[in-house]
Amino acid sequence: MVVGLSNEPLSLRDDNSKVVKMVKTICEIGPRNLDAVSRSVGVPKETARYWYRNWLLGSGFTIHASIDYEKIGLNCVILVMKLEEEFSKQADKVFAALREHCNVENYNTTVPFGICFAQLFVPKEQVRELIEFTKSIQGKGVFRSIRAYAAKWHRDVPMRAEYFDFSHHIWDFDWGHMKPHYDRSAEPREARKIKIDINDVKILRELQVDATRDNVWISKALGIHGKTIAHRLKNHIAKSGLILGYRLDWSHTDYESEKEAARVGKHRYSEFNIMARDLAEPEKKRVIATFSQFPFISAEAVGIDFYYARGAFPTDRLYDMFSSLKGIGEGLSDRLELHVIDSTLPFNVSGLLSTLFNNHNKRWTFDSIRLKSRFENLAKGTWPKTRS
Repeated sequence: MVVGLSNEPLSLRDDNSKVVKMVKTICEIGPRNLDAVSRSVGVPKETARYWYRNWLLGSGFTIHASIDYEKIGLNCVILVMKLEEEFSKQADKVFAALREHCNVENYNTTVPFGICFAQLFVPKEQVRELIEFTKSIQGKGVFRSIRAYAAKWHRDVPMRAEYFDFSHHIWDFDWGHMKPHYDRSAEPREARKIKIDINDVKILRELQVDATRDNVWISKALGIHGKTIAHRLKNHIAKSGLILGYRLDWSHTDYESEKEAARVGKHRYSEFNIMARDLAEPEKKRVIATFSQFPFISAEAVGIDFYYARGAFPTDRLYDMFSSLKGIGEGLSDRLELHVIDSTLPFNVSGLLSTLFNNHNKRWTFDSIRLKSRFENLAKGTWPKTRS
């Protein structure tokens, strides 16, 4: 266990508990209305703003909108890939070609074996087409292996702020007292598809990248009138529930100096992917129930026979992490894998691409034929010209 607030004065512990409540409120309603956040927490607006600016944004936390992809007609697919040797050091170009034709929310390369992961969102009606595409390009020059896992549901996991000491920036989590609990209510429910237009896509992307952006900033960035921004946000995006909530990313909190980094309790983070595959239903529920107790998971995707998670754990808790995985993995053999993300190689969290939305017929586009042609050109040594 990491010792956090247990030895602190009562006033500091009380402040931390209120910051925890503030974080949970922001995860629900977002950071753009701090007056509502302060009322929910029960502190003056000035206090809420101070904590927000200094304990969150000032410490490196970032805030991102979690999009309800199902409502806008997209389905999550996880790609697990091994590149051929000649492409392994140029994975960024491979991912760029992939991203030009798919909504790629996340991609990364891992150590020590160079396995690559990508979290894509494609039109629901074309998931099968994507899976067939991956089969057609395996072993054809770029990918030594590639496998697609179509998710039944996925979600961004809200920060487990109750386990974090915001005054010292350390996790206060007891690995020895994890109690697996399968909570079906945490799974996103099937949603009705909502009609959207290109302005909705652009606004959602801005909030997905940085949810602290206000209407004025978004208006200038997109060249869309401020009244249009306000109207679409209030009367369509909010009312239709296109934003499920908000995610605080703690994994990129950094240090101001080497001296600061040396302070006891401060964490460095290692980002990771977890993949458990070929699971029977009871095995899948056990894996979900266990990982639901981990405070270090930031995203999950679950399919018929697999569980995928992405997150970041403090490197000083590496032993605890692997010990926990050992217990979870009993009976799963090599079907449960943890892949540490290589932070020295290109790593990206992107999001919705307006270039993939056809505003004429209000549909997303996915052209597997053009994508296959891209990778065939890559195999021949012709690098694609990618759009920014």
